[in-house]
Amino acid sequence: MEKVKWEKALATGVEIMDKQHKIFLELCDNLDQSVNIGREKSEILSDIKCLEDYAKDHFATEKKIMEAAKYPEKHGHIKLHKYFIDEMKIVKEKAAAGVTGEKFAALIKEKITDWFVIHIDKTDRKLGKHVNYK
Repeated sequence: MEKVKWEKALATGVEIMDKQHKIFLELCDNLDQSVNIGREKSEILSDIKCLEDYAKDHFATEKKIMEAAKYPEKHGHIKLHKYFIDEMKIVKEKAAAGVTGEKFAALIKEKITDWFVIHIDKTDRKLGKHVNYK
């Protein structure tokens, strides 16, 4: 799969969020590479755990930003984060069951990488505008 790169178009204008988004995309790429080169299941599970832990930390950071900014769409935004964590669990279960190959790589791209890029573009950038408007 093609590496997803940080683009200025994804910038939210909130420095900590943008920094974390860049790291998150690097972690997505690490997982994608692990699957595509056929690393061992334990290594793939480790990459998933790392990404899952980072997502939880990142979402906690965003929650604090939303609370501080009195963001009116906080609850809907947090629901999207929960949805993502649930999707991560599905991916982790499939990896633990030994699912590999192109279909698994496509699942990761759809459920993790693509979802996250769309989330940044449609949801986090909106949050950034609210934070920067205040």
